[in-house]
Order: sequence, then C-alpha cells, then structure tokens
Amino acid sequence: MFFAVASIIGCLLELSAIFERQERQTINGRFEAKEWLSSSISHSNWWPLSTKLFEKKSVVNKIVIFNRDYEDEPPAEAVERAAWLKPLMKYPISSQTTAEIIEFLAKAGAKLIIIDDNFRQDSFGSKELAETINRCGNGAYGKAVPVLINHTFNPSRPENYSARSGQSNFGLLAQLSQLEPEVNIQEKYIGTTSLDLDHDQLVRSIRTRFSNDSSDATRGRIPEALIIKALKYLDVPMPADLPEKLEIDFSAAPKTEYYPTRSLSYLLNPEQQKNLLQPTAQSDLSLKDAVVLIGDGVDDVYNTPFTNEIHTQRSKTDILAHAMETIARHSWPKRLTGNQTYLYILLSAAFGAIVWVGWKVFQQTGNQSEQSKYQSLGRLIADISFSCLMLSLTDLAAGIIFAGTGLLVPVFIPTVSLGLGTLAAIIWEREREKENYFQFVLAAAQEKLDLERDKFSSELARQEAEGKAREMMHDRQRRHEFMRRINHDLNAPVTVLNWTLSELNMMKHESSQVQDKISRLVKASDKLCELIDQLVQSYNYDGSPSGSQASICDLAKVIDDCVDGQKPLAQKYEDTIEWTKPNSLFLVKASPLELSRVIDNIIGNAIKHNPQKTKIFISQESHGAFHHTIISDTGTGIPAEYLEQIFQPGFRINPNTEDGGGLGLDIAKTLILSMGGEISVASILGKGTRFQIMLPICSTSKNSQETLESEKKMQIKTRILPQ
Repeated sequence: MFFAVASIIGCLLELSAIFERQERQTINGRFEAKEWLSSSISHSNWWPLSTKLFEKKSVVNKIVIFNRDYEDEPPAEAVERAAWLKPLMKYPISSQTTAEIIEFLAKAGAKLIIIDDNFRQDSFGSKELAETINRCGNGAYGKAVPVLINHTFNPSRPENYSARSGQSNFGLLAQLSQLEPEVNIQEKYIGTTSLDLDHDQLVRSIRTRFSNDSSDATRGRIPEALIIKALKYLDVPMPADLPEKLEIDFSAAPKTEYYPTRSLSYLLNPEQQKNLLQPTAQSDLSLKDAVVLIGDGVDDVYNTPFTNEIHTQRSKTDILAHAMETIARHSWPKRLTGNQTYLYILLSAAFGAIVWVGWKVFQQTGNQSEQSKYQSLGRLIADISFSCLMLSLTDLAAGIIFAGTGLLVPVFIPTVSLGLGTLAAIIWEREREKENYFQFVLAAAQEKLDLERDKFSSELARQEAEGKAREMMHDRQRRHEFMRRINHDLNAPVTVLNWTLSELNMMKHESSQVQDKISRLVKASDKLCELIDQLVQSYNYDGSPSGSQASICDLAKVIDDCVDGQKPLAQKYEDTIEWTKPNSLFLVKASPLELSRVIDNIIGNAIKHNPQKTKIFISQESHGAFHHTIISDTGTGIPAEYLEQIFQPGFRINPNTEDGGGLGLDIAKTLILSMGGEISVASILGKGTRFQIMLPICSTSKNSQETLESEKKMQIKTRILPQ
C-alpha cells in the first residue's frame, strides 16, 4: 500500500513538473549536505567506507586569486603614508600597473596568468602591457608564462562580443598583433567566459563550448572557452563526456586551502612582494607553479535577493577557478535523466516501505491490546514522529548514495510522495485495525461458542463412555459366569473321555493302526483338557486375558506334534504336509501350548480354506537373533487388499461361510507378539500363501544348536513359495 501510493504520486509529480523550480533551488543545499557528511563521517574510523565515499581529492592545479573589491580603494590619508596604494585610487587600474603586476607574477614563479576583461586594454599604456605579455610568453623572466585575457559576453546577445573581436586598430590586441604579426592573437590570448543565469539570477552553469552563427560576419569567430584554453595550456586532458554547459555547485564558497584569495593590494605591497619572491616556511602564500587569476571588477560579484549572504557571493574569478578544478578533477555534478529520476522515486518509495514494515514489526512486539492500541492518543504522535524519521532517513540515504557520484537528485518530489504515502498507509492501517478489532471480537465470540459446544460434546461423550463401560462390565461378568459353567459342564465328560482313552491305550491291540489312532486320541484329549484349563484360567474377574507361564521349549518339537495332530485332517482333504524337520534344537522361551495354538491355527486354515490336494510346506531356519518358521501352501492365495485385514478380530474373507469366527489369526498374532516375536504373511493370488513366524532365540539355545551342528552337519531341504 505504502509503496504503491508513494510511487504513483511521485511519478505524477515528476510528470507535472510542479516542483521543477524548487528542485533547482535545492541543488546548493544538497551539496552542502555532502560537505556536512564529508566533515562528520569521514573522520569516523569505525566506518571504513567513509574514505571511499567522501575522501577529499587534492587540487589538480594550484590556483591563487587576486580580486579588487570595494574595500581595496584606500582613503587619501593612507595613500599619503603608503604611496604604493596610489594605483588603486583609479578604476580601472592603468595598463602600466597591470603590466607591472604581470611582470611580478612571472618573476614570482607563476605557471599561468589570467587577467579579467575589466582591466584597461584600449587606452594609453596598452603597448607596454602588450610587450610585458609578450615577454612573459617568450620566457624573458625565467620561464615561459602564458598570459590569457578573459572576455565575458552574454550568450543570449552575442553582438556584445563584436566590440572586443580584435578588429580595432588600437588597444592591447592591436599592439599584440604588431608584436606577433604571424600569430592569431585571439586563438592565443583570448578566452571567452559565458555564464548562464536562470530567472532568479542564480548562476547555474558555465559554457565550455560555443556555437557560431556564420550569417553575421561582423561578429567574427567566438574564441574558445577560457577554462578550456587554460587547462590545455596546463596539459590537463579534457574529459570525453564534458558537457556544453557545466553545472557546478556555486553556492559553497571555495575552501581557502583550495583557492587562496587575496585582495589586489596584496600584490602592490613591497613587503608582501618580498615574501612572494622568496617565500619561507612562515609565508602565508607562495606563487611558485601557481595559476593566478586577477580580477578588477567590483561589479563582478553576483549579489541578488537570493544570494545576498556573504557566503554565497561569488566573483567571476571564483567561478572560473571552481570551473577549472571541476573539469580537471572530473567532478561536476550531473542531473538524473528522466528514467533515472523515476527509478530514484521507486527506490525511495521502496526504502520507505521497508522502513514502514520494520516499524510495523516493531509495533507488533508491544504488549498493548488491539483495542488500547487503536484508541491510544500516543499512536498518533508516534506515527507523526515516525513519518518525520522515515523522511529524514530516506533523504539521508539518498545523500549518502549520491554524494560520492556527483549526481543532482530531486528532493521535494520524493519527500512529498513519501509523506502522502505515509498518510495513505496510516489511514489504511487504521481501517485495517478497525476491521481486525471487529474480527477479533467476532472470533472471541465464536471461540466461546465453540468452547461451549465442545463442553457439551465432551459431557455427552463422557456419559456415553460411562454407559459403554457399564455395559462392558456386565458383559464381562456374564462371560465370567459363562466360563465357570463351561468348566463345570465340560469337566465331567472330558475327564471320563480322558480316563477311557488312557485305559484303551494301556491295552495291547493286535492292529498297529488301531493302536496309533488310540495314541492320537489320547494326545488330543490331553490337549483338550489343557485348553479347557487354560481357557478358564486365562480370564480373571474382569475378563482380561493373562498369558500362560513361559518356559524354554524346542520349537521343532512343538511343530512336530502339531503336524502329527493335523495329519488326519489333511488326509480327509487329501492334502499333503511336507515338514522338513531339523536335526538341531530350536529353543525359544514360550508356552508350548500357545505355540501349538498358533501352528495348529495356521496349518488348519491352510487345510480347510484351500482346495483338496493342496501341498503344505513347513521349514525352519535361523537368522541373526531370531528363529524363522515358514508355513506355505499351494492354495488359492489371498487377495492383496485383504492381507492387512486378516489379523483383525472377526474378519473373514468370505463372510457367507460358516467355518470359523475370524478369531484364529488374531489370537495367533496376539500370542506371537506377547512372546516378543513377529508374524507376517505374503500371498500370490492363484499360487498360494506364505506365513513367516519370527521368535527370539533363547540364550541357551545358541550353544546347544552350535554343538549339534558341529557333530552332524546336514543340509535341510526346504520348499518355500516365492513372495
């Protein structure tokens, strides 16, 4: 919300150009901020980047300025005491005095001399001045010192230049032409200065190139810009991107350590001349290898209603010095292009949005309630303070980013857009807080209603659970009574059957088959008695089953007994049981009766639930810490979707049959898990089923098994259906 509003408003303001004048007027203030940043941050050792952004560049050329100001015109009493002040009584000063000054500067070691066009050039004495300038260029005073003459004109009225075009027969230029007849005097000595002013009379730019209109022959050719000609004499390379109009920060007066400025009387004082000719460590100024600018125009100070403070008054020589150093250091400020301005507005809006989000996150960490935050008067004050802080941080960030680049960036447009964006965001936030508050109240009421509903549901569920618990208690009591009656009713006939079979087994029968069948009946009767006793004893009063007492037993012996007991049933269905009996012990800690219930259940299911003539394979092996018992058949198999359900109590693949109650495999799994083992099943429809029982190896079984295997090694042939 904030970013969208600030971006749209900022772009619309830029298109409308409402703040164009204000943005131009803030150029000076922007770069005063640069100076403030430079002085305050560059001395902070804790910020290493400050040296990169605000390092002070040394001046390329040593520039010294001598200006004649209002205070340089001495009173008559001073002239009587110091005769050297007499030339300053005239305005402009004479050509003879100008010649003396130029000669002195050349002797003092100046590298280049520039004189303003307000010095007398077309009166008596021009010949002497021309000869001095010529001697300076020829090295008559020690070394060749070029002298340039500044001509200023208004580019909007180029006819002003025609009077100084060098066509006159008298004056300085005519005298120089006579001394150097084969030289283009204008190209060698004349440099043009043209300052572009806006309608507030604030100097904004100085021209570096001029276009000539050949239609006006009386005007002649406009010479090269003075600042460019001077830099060429100084062998300073011209930047390729030098604009036709050079914008400079004209507001801040040049630093005295960059451009030492003295009055014109400084050059006329005999004592100062001695110090300038032979400077010492205590001298305040040296002219050796200096570019000297001489100004004799008190009217050259640009003083307007907008520049009436002393620190903003700039003379022509100040502007020329500043322009020359700006070009030499390639440090002129450049305005953002249109697309760059829009991008800067978007970046400002994005930065403000980030600050806004950070502020909202900080607010959310408070402990105030939603209602108190909305109604608090302090929120309004906090929002206003935050808005001011955000605008300050945004402008500071722009100043830091662009201060080192020299770009002139807009200030008013981002500030106004960020302010309006902040206002829109605050309004939107307040409306959202209202909505959130009402939603909070509604959610609280809904939560209270849900709590009451949950409380009612919990009470109803509790009552239903108590009813089911009472019903289960009655059911357990009925089952307990039923088990007591079974024990009472079955005990007598089973006992009689057991005794009768025992007596028959003790008798000697002629037929061995009869004797075998009686032996099997005796075993089945004994197992029946044990099952009845376990069934009765395995239920306590509340009906919870309790496991039988475990002991160390041979798993192979239990399987062998189960196979022997299941053979009559297999013969009835014409099935075949192939039991690969191992020669080693497979000792486990479990109840033999419970193991037999598991094995009988699986073998019985394989016989009863498969077609006739099914083959059943039983084998044993050991892996790691477990004995593996594998019981597989070649029956019809179990569908894959039923494999996860066959161990559930009461589940039957074909519920329409009356065989079994679906409890056998559930009992088998429960018993195996209680022994610390696992039982799994795999089946292929139409090919058969494979059950695998894993039981932990007993601690004593491992040594016994290794002993038997070392005595007699035998390969055990097993037949197992593939998974």
